[in-house]
Amino acid sequence: MSELPPDLPRLRVIETHLRLQLAEVQQAIATAERKAQREAGRPLPRIQPPAGMEWWRLEPIQGDRMPILHRHGCPGSTEQMSPLNRGAARDSLANPAYPATPCPRCRPDLALRED
Repeated sequence: MSELPPDLPRLRVIETHLRLQLAEVQQAIATAERKAQREAGRPLPRIQPPAGMEWWRLEPIQGDRMPILHRHGCPGSTEQMSPLNRGAARDSLANPAYPATPCPRCRPDLALRED
């Protein structure tokens, strides 16, 4: 097992790096799945949250643009974006290295403040 730094700032940098890597891997998986399904002639699956669960979608980083956070059902989001629960959506907005930008149409930041 690798040695991790003991201080919080460096641990947060590592956490951010790993989240970004995970997002890239998830995006690559989604792309590969869509390609395989198109080649097989099957329709794309639609990911739905459990009944009564509130959720969000995170648009990945593209070039110099920061990720964009959407409420589920926002016209700016797509089914291929990774679904997030409340905690992960809040984390994406508060990420010190790559904070998500709230979508100006659906304003997910307002829904996440309600508690």
